[in-house]
Amino acid sequence: MLIDPVSAGFAAASIGMSIFGGAQKDAAEQRAINAAYKAAKQNYRYNWRETKRQYRYDKKGLDILRRNTESQLQWQEKTAKLDYDYKMAIRDYDYRNQMKAFAQAEKNYKRQLGFNNMAAAQAYEEENRAYEEIKIGAAFQSQDMMVQNLQEEGALKARGVSGRSASKGMQSAVASLGRNIAILDESMNSAFKQHSTNIKRINLNKFEADMNADMARMLKPEMLPALPEPLALPRPEYQKVYKPKKPPKPIKGVATGGGLTAGIADSISTLASGNWSEAFAGKAPLRFG
Repeated sequence: MLIDPVSAGFAAASIGMSIFGGAQKDAAEQRAINAAYKAAKQNYRYNWRETKRQYRYDKKGLDILRRNTESQLQWQEKTAKLDYDYKMAIRDYDYRNQMKAFAQAEKNYKRQLGFNNMAAAQAYEEENRAYEEIKIGAAFQSQDMMVQNLQEEGALKARGVSGRSASKGMQSAVASLGRNIAILDESMNSAFKQHSTNIKRINLNKFEADMNADMARMLKPEMLPALPEPLALPRPEYQKVYKPKKPPKPIKGVATGGGLTAGIADSISTLASGNWSEAFAGKAPLRFG
C-alpha cells in the first residue's frame, strides 16, 4: 500500500508532538512518583514508631493492671485473714468466759450441797434432841408412876389395912400403874413414829434441795469448731500484648505509568494499521508558516 507524502508528513508531525507531550508527562509522573515515595517513607517511619510506641504503652498498661490487681487481691486476702483472726479471738474469748461461768456455777453447787448438809444435820440434831427429851420425859414419868405406886402400897400398909381390903387396894394400885404404863408406852410409840416421819421429811427436804442445786448447774461448755481459714484468691491469667512485626518498606517506582515510550508505541502502531483518523483524533491542527 502506497502512503501519501502529505499524510506521512502529518504523521511525522503527530509523532513528534506525541514524543514531546510524552516527555513532559513522564517528567511530571516521575516527580509525582518521587514525592509519593518520599511521603510513603515518611509515613512508614512514622507508623512504625507509633506502632512500637503503642506496643510499649500497652505493655506498660498490662504491667500496671497486673500490679494493681495483685495489690487488690493481697488486700482482700489480708482483710479476710484479719477477719478470721478476729472471729477466732472472739470464739476463744467466749469460751473462756463460759468456762469461768461454769467454774463459778460448780462452786455455787458445791456450796449449796454443803449448806444442804449443814441444814439437814441441824434438823437431825433438833429432831433427835426433841425425841430424846420425849424419852427422858417418859422415863421420868414412868419412874414417877412407879414411885406413886410404891407410895400407895406403903400407905396401905401404914394404915394397917390387911386381908381382902388390902388385896383390893394393891390390885387397884397395880392396875392403875399398868394402865399408866400402857398409856406411856403408847405415847412413846406415837412419839417414835413421829420422830421417824420427821427424819424422813428431813431426808426428803435435803434430797429436794440437792436436786434443785443439781438442776441449777451449767453444762460444761465445749469449744466451738474452728472456723475455716480463708483461701487464697484466684489470680487472673493475662494475655501478653501482641508484639508487632515490622512491615515491608515502600518500594520506589512501583506506581510508574506508561509515559513517553507507551505514547510513541501507540502512535506508531496506529499509523502502521493505516487508521489515520484515529492517529490524529483529538490532536490540534498543524499550522505552517
